[in-house]
Amino acid sequence: MRTYVLPLTVALLSGACASIHSVALPTIDNSQAAGNLVRYQCDNGHRLTVNYKNSDEIDISFHDGKGIVVGNARNAPAASGAYYVSDANNLRWHEKGGSGILNYPASDGRMLETRCSTR
Repeated sequence: MRTYVLPLTVALLSGACASIHSVALPTIDNSQAAGNLVRYQCDNGHRLTVNYKNSDEIDISFHDGKGIVVGNARNAPAASGAYYVSDANNLRWHEKGGSGILNYPASDGRMLETRCSTR
């Protein structure tokens, strides 16, 4: 019985190797994945990074003094500039001309606000 197992294993592995080479793997467009990364310095000392993924969506990350806060926000109507709000409505970023206002939750649930500008 051992005589048949080795040839069968080799045949199966050979077939698997042949099929792996013929599979087309998807490629990632790094220009879309990376977005437009902008760093801001905020009045309260926070360093804010905003990844403008496209005109409708951003990723926000900043250090709030206790840990790193990361969120995703979508474009919302604004009188001027660009305004983004998270699904939970606990992160808001209103940007215009290289500066903006960040609204974010404090540990006690209050919403805090700070002004930020590009470095």
